[in-house]
Amino acid sequence: MIDLSFDEASVLNITAAQLEAMSDNTNDLYVRGGSDDQVNAIGANNTFTSTTVEGTTYDIYTMGDEDGMLYIEQGINVTY
Repeated sequence: MIDLSFDEASVLNITAAQLEAMSDNTNDLYVRGGSDDQVNAIGANNTFTSTTVEGTTYDIYTMGDEDGMLYIEQGINVTY
C-alpha cells in the first residue's frame, strides 16, 4: 500500500518493474490518495473496472508481463 495523502499534491511515477519489486509475490499494489494527487503509471493498461476494499473504491490497471495489478483509489489523477 502506498498512501499519497501524507502530503498535498503528491506525485507517484511507477513502472511495471517497480510495481513487481514493491509488491512481493502478489504483484498487486494499492495506492490511496485524493483528487490533488497524481499517479503516472508508465506502461499501464486501464481495465475500466473497479473494486471496493474496506469501503474504498479502486480503479484497476494492469502492468508488465508478470500480471501486475495496480489498484488506484478513485479520485486520484492517473496517466498511463
